[in-house]
Amino acid sequence: MNFCSHCGHSVTCRIPDGDNRLRCVCDACGTIHYENPKVLVSVMANVGDRLLWVRRAQPPRAGYWFIPAGFMEHGESLQEAAAREFAEETGIILPPEAMQLYAVGSLVSINEVYVAFRTTLEHANCKPNAEVSEIRLFSEPELPWESLAFPEIADQVRCFYREVREGRFGIYLGEYRASHDPAGDKVIRVDG
Repeated sequence: MNFCSHCGHSVTCRIPDGDNRLRCVCDACGTIHYENPKVLVSVMANVGDRLLWVRRAQPPRAGYWFIPAGFMEHGESLQEAAAREFAEETGIILPPEAMQLYAVGSLVSINEVYVAFRTTLEHANCKPNAEVSEIRLFSEPELPWESLAFPEIADQVRCFYREVREGRFGIYLGEYRASHDPAGDKVIRVDG
């Protein structure tokens, strides 16, 4: 950030009085500009033992497979945001109450909070939008694991496939890191 959105003057990054973090502070009016994590929502939808995947048509990671997902907008609940994103990318309208919480994670390196929901579909009559070039249902052995847009979710996806087979789901709390991060992912089950 170079300029204050309140008055238009330049900002300086410094730790404001009474704070403990570096913030952009307006040199003229003193407005502190807080930058907080964005909320990313997704829906893991299965038809039988197969999970619905979409192929990205746009950067980043165009041509790779991912779970329907996107950012929450102002004025939406988590479920409303997830249902909207799912509908935009697949053409399938889900009532927000048709989804159950599945995972909450911190994507620390990119300042995002990830909230995943799950649902079961009877069928997948889909129509992709401009962000999606293809939609497919994959069983675990069919999934092109080497073509995941975000490979750091692979362990969580394997867990989901296992839970679909078992018919028993957990709720997870995790910290997801880029696949090159030596610390790796930390995911814990938070229900019994």
